[in-house]
Amino acid sequence: MSCDMRRSLQRCAVVVTACLIFGIAQPGHAQSRVSDKDVEALMNNLRDDAHSFRPRFSDAIKHSTIRKTSREKDANNLVEQFENQTKTMLDNFKRTKKGDDVPGVVTTANQVNSLVYELKLNPQTTSLWEKIRAELSQVANAVGVAAPNGSAPISSSNPDGPACDQAVGTERSRRLVDECMQVSPATHPPCNAKNSCALIIDEIKRGCGMLTANVPAFCNEYH
Repeated sequence: MSCDMRRSLQRCAVVVTACLIFGIAQPGHAQSRVSDKDVEALMNNLRDDAHSFRPRFSDAIKHSTIRKTSREKDANNLVEQFENQTKTMLDNFKRTKKGDDVPGVVTTANQVNSLVYELKLNPQTTSLWEKIRAELSQVANAVGVAAPNGSAPISSSNPDGPACDQAVGTERSRRLVDECMQVSPATHPPCNAKNSCALIIDEIKRGCGMLTANVPAFCNEYH
């Protein structure tokens, strides 16, 4: 065998080896996607929280500007529809492993989202809704669907949900931060609009619960 032929064979061997290496490495990226098991777990959490949200929402709007109007009934029907959609989505995903129902759930969530912030519902109801919206955003991202309106990507620096100022706007988040600062005993309190509203509200509840005197009136909202 000539030297030229031997060198050609060696080059071919190098190319084949490289192809095998990269061919094996590339599927690893596909495996980094959220597994069906994880998507199912997310959907299960979403369904459970949607079930908990419906009675809270119904009670909250009894004290809103649409109480005793046709809009109150429509709003309750919409949230019931959302809850039912999350159940159907989970059931179908268990059977098909497809996210075909997710766009419809997101569409309804966007309508509920508008109501929650238009009516300025109590902190507990708003906080649970933000949790639901963050969960739905994760589901949507996992199946390649546009996330609900107002949902910010959840990053490692803010794993509890979207930043509060993005979720509820500057004015509402500023009020929560101000209340948090008044009652938080922490040296470096989580009273920051870039934290999730849920985290800020939890700190307000904790701070209010520790006070025995000079308790601010707003603490009554966080029982």
